[in-house]
Amino acid sequence: MESSIRDHPDIPIQQLKNRILRKCNVEVSRFKVLRAKKKALEAIRGSDALQYDKLWDYCETVRKCNPGSKLILRKLENSDPPVFDRMYFSLWALKKGFLEGCRPIIGLDGCFLKTCYGGQLLVAVGRDGNDNMFPIAMAVVQVENRETWSWQKGLIEALKELVPDSEHRFCTRHMYQNFKQKFKSVELKEYFWKAASTANKQDFERYMKKIQEIDPKVSEDVETASEWLEKVNPEHWVRAFFPVHSKSDILVNNLCESFNSYILEARDKPIISMFEWIRTKLMMRLQQKREGMENEMIHAVPGAKDYLSTSFEPLKPPAMKKQRGRPKKLRRRGPDELSQSKVSTRKGLTHTCTKCLETGHNKNSCSNPINPRSKYFKRSLPEEIPQGSQAPPTSQEQATEQVRKRDPKNNTPTRQKGRKHVPLRKSAATREEVTYKGPRNAAYWV
Repeated sequence: MESSIRDHPDIPIQQLKNRILRKCNVEVSRFKVLRAKKKALEAIRGSDALQYDKLWDYCETVRKCNPGSKLILRKLENSDPPVFDRMYFSLWALKKGFLEGCRPIIGLDGCFLKTCYGGQLLVAVGRDGNDNMFPIAMAVVQVENRETWSWQKGLIEALKELVPDSEHRFCTRHMYQNFKQKFKSVELKEYFWKAASTANKQDFERYMKKIQEIDPKVSEDVETASEWLEKVNPEHWVRAFFPVHSKSDILVNNLCESFNSYILEARDKPIISMFEWIRTKLMMRLQQKREGMENEMIHAVPGAKDYLSTSFEPLKPPAMKKQRGRPKKLRRRGPDELSQSKVSTRKGLTHTCTKCLETGHNKNSCSNPINPRSKYFKRSLPEEIPQGSQAPPTSQEQATEQVRKRDPKNNTPTRQKGRKHVPLRKSAATREEVTYKGPRNAAYWV
């Protein structure tokens, strides 16, 4: 029976009873099997009471083997003989690893021990660079209260007293468990999680109004769901009100829950066996992570003077083909990338041909027929002049003809470049300007 329990410490009582019945053909009661299993476990693990006698020696041994580690053992005041009260356990490797390689985010939680003496295990767990749990410190206490938590670097009031400037958040899942005890509506559950997980303050206000509509105020003596939630500062449980300096938006305390599940097997062991089981498990975990990081190493290479010589013929560089123009130093940018030049270009835009009105090219490379809706369609049509008639004169020709009729001897060109006046010959003739409403870039003098 002892060998079966040694291989399977969690074997059920009924299964042990059935084994005894098959092997020995004897039927025993469940209580007798339970007492036998308890004695077998004491022989394997040691007595719970005897391990408390060795706690002082165990703490001193851990300090010697792990310099820098901190183990604090306290007894009840005015107790004779001394009675165990609490124990703090923190290894130097875990403390140094958290300070040098982890973000300043700590999860605090507690779990019950399953020994005959009871007690609780308080843990402080961080988050490493791979977003995995990183245990920092532990403590065994008899009762979880403000005094024990502040002594173990603590919770709620202890945090306000020890680190008043730190950010403090509640686990939303645990908060909802307390909320659910009074308000069990499915709709309230939906809007509670929407209000907690939203990152927008206006959405949070809208969800709180929905909660007020679902659970309105009936009487002054009955507390509503919105009043229950308003008692808690939203900075502790609403993502929209979290400060941004921590760069973390986690709502639940999964770090500590993962660690509690990680040490589930050790919670029913005696106190020294429990700490040794946890210490060994953490030691193996850190070593496995170290081996994993060093598994694929890039080793150093000696300099050119120490290269290994080979018998192969030395290689020549490949033939170089010189490109035309100035050497380019900048890479080619994609159509959707912005150019470093300050001059805006049409590169990357869709071109529309003004000749055929199709996309993908312009009029210079267009080989399609002219679209009737294009502005070039009318220009391409020949002008039809009826036979025996002349085209009507333009406005410029009409103005020129009027000037010539006034002074037939004037052969001065009627259209000059720009706005320059036509030079006149020196004579005694009077000069007067002709008022003319023709082209703006022509002037006429007589």
